[in-house]
Amino acid sequence: MSGRAQVAAIFGIIVVVGLGVFFAVYSANEPEYVAPAYVAPAPTASPVSKATADYVPWFKTFRMVGDPIDPVWNHVNEQMRLILKGKIKGIDGIKGAGVDSMPGHAVLNLQKITASPAIEAECGFTYTYLAKAAMNGSSPFKEKSTAFEGVAKTHTQALQIIVKSDSGIDSVSDLDGKKLSTGYQPQPDESLTQAVISAYGISVNVENNFFDLGLQKLTGGEVDAISYFVPIGSDEVAKLFKANNLKVLRIDGKILATLESQGITNVVIPAGTYKGVTENVRTVGSNSIWVCSSELSPDAVKDIAGFLVGNISHFAKERPELASLSGSTAWMDMGIPMHYGAELYYMEDCKREDGTQCMTFLPPPNDVPWFKTFRMVGDPLDPVWNHVNEQMRLILKGK
Repeated sequence: MSGRAQVAAIFGIIVVVGLGVFFAVYSANEPEYVAPAYVAPAPTASPVSKATADYVPWFKTFRMVGDPIDPVWNHVNEQMRLILKGKIKGIDGIKGAGVDSMPGHAVLNLQKITASPAIEAECGFTYTYLAKAAMNGSSPFKEKSTAFEGVAKTHTQALQIIVKSDSGIDSVSDLDGKKLSTGYQPQPDESLTQAVISAYGISVNVENNFFDLGLQKLTGGEVDAISYFVPIGSDEVAKLFKANNLKVLRIDGKILATLESQGITNVVIPAGTYKGVTENVRTVGSNSIWVCSSELSPDAVKDIAGFLVGNISHFAKERPELASLSGSTAWMDMGIPMHYGAELYYMEDCKREDGTQCMTFLPPPNDVPWFKTFRMVGDPLDPVWNHVNEQMRLILKGK
């Protein structure tokens, strides 16, 4: 070994030994370190739309899309139109604003909200599973789109396969060779029903009818079953059960697992939802969600969230399916990223009955540490790495 190499080696040994002695002495007399208070990270703000930023109020014409065939969506959209125009007694709207409620359906609504080069609607209804499909660019969408974000979950919808209690039909497999009424494409009634039939591998004579006609055909004995994608606790279905002796068919666990692998989630219709339903019924379904264009400014969406979620009691007067919704739950289970304006509403304006905010970010629980020994690796010869590692050690030890 050359003289220069020997000097370098001796110097390295001296540095390592010196640092070891330093840390041994330093650790024995660790200074008290007060960790800063936990501060939740602020969400990334959505871009402010050039189309809305210069206007007061923040829009000249606000356009919503729903589905005239869906009684809940139709009701909420119409009431939102009246609320925003200041037409509901006791609720202040956006004075001088033009508001329009447009017809559509769950797929078309997303296409209108994400239209390029100009959006055709600012906000509207869709379903969680379709919103995910749009973001992934999977069927029925041909291209990916992330130009929309969630604002609120309004209620849960389920595919409800209903038969007469004395029909002798006890499971979905018993529908083989029978007649069933469901909705029209592009409504989810048809696609979800066909997915279930395909998963069971049975042959069913499916005919398409509007909801009311389907109910009439079931009670009149013209079809053996109906299958419609409606809110859990639907007022129309509840009235049907009150007047007739009916039951909802559950979907087998293996079939649900098969459908879930295709992106179709499962939900539970709780016992007692309808007259005669004495046990929980598991079926396929999705959350109904209100989404808005990502181009809308945070202030705009914060206002919209307030008008929508803050007036749930008003909407529920006519549509009892919405009665269970509150600010404490509306932000949950949307399945897609939330608009920053909606987060601002839930974290600032929305209050629970006890006065606390509807949505808060909390630090993880510290009663059971997630490690017994946490080990970090750095480099004692690197002053930056060494400093960060040592400070992290002190922070994690509460020093």
